[in-house]
Amino acid sequence: VAQATMSSSSVTMTLQEFEHIFQEAKIQEAYRQNQKDIQRLVADHKRTVDRLEERYIDLHGKTQEQSFNKMFPTNFEIIHYEAEGYYKPSDSAEGDAQSIAEISMKMKVRLLNKGVKWITIPLVDTTSTVTSNWAVSFEDQPIDFVTSSDILLILRNQTYVLATNHTDGWFQVSYTQFLQVTKPSKALNEISMSPSLYPLSKFSIQIDKASRDNYYDVGNLSLDPPSAILKWTNEENYTNISAILPTTQ
Repeated sequence: VAQATMSSSSVTMTLQEFEHIFQEAKIQEAYRQNQKDIQRLVADHKRTVDRLEERYIDLHGKTQEQSFNKMFPTNFEIIHYEAEGYYKPSDSAEGDAQSIAEISMKMKVRLLNKGVKWITIPLVDTTSTVTSNWAVSFEDQPIDFVTSSDILLILRNQTYVLATNHTDGWFQVSYTQFLQVTKPSKALNEISMSPSLYPLSKFSIQIDKASRDNYYDVGNLSLDPPSAILKWTNEENYTNISAILPTTQ
């Protein structure tokens, strides 16, 4: 056993004690390094998990956005579109050549927020349609187009367009469409509507029967699409025709 004397600046110990202290120091150093390695691995793992979560959210969000855009290719949706008409045969000498049928059109439109500043909604093609009495309300609030700066009714490329910088909510649009009654033969009057930009949800028209000494009967009705449910009721002074149209995309 080695021995040494102890002074104010030195310590004596056996070789066994020295080796023990040395081993303890190595263990403590290894422990501290191991703790650092664990902390580094935990931090790396967290960064990896965070990146994977961000990637998943990004991909999942894009997938949802793609599915949404596929379901709704435009930034608006036509919820309901109906036509309710009235036709009274003319009493003039020219007969029905001067007759006009009036159709009240009503449309409900929902806005879909897709991150755009302005949404434009085509309403009517004016090249084949005569209209008047336009009225628009935003969530039951009537719109004055003279003073409104965020909701506009404009004519673009011969089409009436509703433009707004609102990104959500819904509009109610109404207008009157005029249809001239044609007479392809002496005993036949014909009323036809130009194709609308969107499928109708409901259609009806009331046709007066009596006009002085003339009496009108209704028959040979046709409607596109053929799968529509068509029905009419004959009253004393008029015939009412209505159609329930199939749901379309």
